[in-house]
Amino acid sequence: MSDGREALLQKGIDFPIIGRRETGAQAHRYFSAFMRGVTSEYDAGFEASARAWSPDADTVVLSSEDFWFGSTTEQIDRLHDLVPGIDTVVFFSREPVSHLVSLYKESIKGPNAGTLGDMLDLQLRQLEKPKAGYAYYRFEENLDRWRQRADVKVVKHERNMDILASFFDAAGLEKDALSDLPSAPNLNAADSDVVCALRLSINHALKRGELDAEGSKRFKKILARKAGKEFSERHRDKLIEQRFETKAFFDGFVAFNPSMADLHSPPASDIGFREFRQEDAKRILEELVA
Repeated sequence: MSDGREALLQKGIDFPIIGRRETGAQAHRYFSAFMRGVTSEYDAGFEASARAWSPDADTVVLSSEDFWFGSTTEQIDRLHDLVPGIDTVVFFSREPVSHLVSLYKESIKGPNAGTLGDMLDLQLRQLEKPKAGYAYYRFEENLDRWRQRADVKVVKHERNMDILASFFDAAGLEKDALSDLPSAPNLNAADSDVVCALRLSINHALKRGELDAEGSKRFKKILARKAGKEFSERHRDKLIEQRFETKAFFDGFVAFNPSMADLHSPPASDIGFREFRQEDAKRILEELVA
C-alpha cells in the first residue's frame, strides 16, 4: 500500500506517510509504539506532529502488527486520544499453533536459545496468567477491549490468501481501489529450515559463551547474506527433527477463545522443528564465513 499511496489517494484512501520509518517495512510503527509507551521506537517530535496532522483523504488506513501488542484498555485509549475517529479494526485470526511456530522463528532472529517446546510452554503460561493484563493468544479478551472503541472485523487467515483484498472487504472499502496498485514482491518469504536451524545454533553458541553478542550478530548477518537456496539444499540432510506436543497449548487457547477456536481445525498432536547437531552446526558456520 505504501508504494501505491498516490493511486489510493485518487480513490479517497490515505495510507499516510506519518508514523512510518523512512526505510524498512512501511508499517505505522510510530503509532503502535506511541500507544504502548515505547518512546525509544519513535521520534521525539512524533506526538506533536501526529496531533497537528490532517489526513489527505476522508478514509485513513493505519497498519502495524504491533497494534496487537497494545491491546490493553489504557493503550487503546492512548491511541484513540492521539488519533480520534478510528471506527473499524480488522483482525486476521491465524490458527494459533502455526502462528506460534512463526513467532518462534522470529524470536530466534534475536538471542532466544530455547526450543519450540519452550515457546509452547511459555505461551500457555501467559494464557493462564497474563503479564500486566495482556496475553498474546487471548484473542477474544483482547478484541473485546478493541470493541469498546471500534467495530471489530475478524477474518480467518488462510494459506496463500489475498490478504489485501480480504482486508478491503472486511473494512468496507471498495476493492476496485486495488486495481491501480503496483504488484508487490513477496516481502514475507519464509526463511529455509537450514537458516532457522543455524540461527538457533548461533544462539546456543552465544549461551555457551563460545560467541559474544557482536559475534552472534555478525554470524547472523553473514547467514542472511550468503545462505541461499543452494547452500540450504546442500546441508538439509544433516538436520535432525525434534517433535513437540501441541495439545496442552491448543487446549489452553480453546479455553480462553471458545468461539474463536471454531474458526480453525485442531492442529496436529505434535509439531516438528529441525535442528543441527552441535558439531555439524560448527562446521557449516565455519564454511559460511570462510
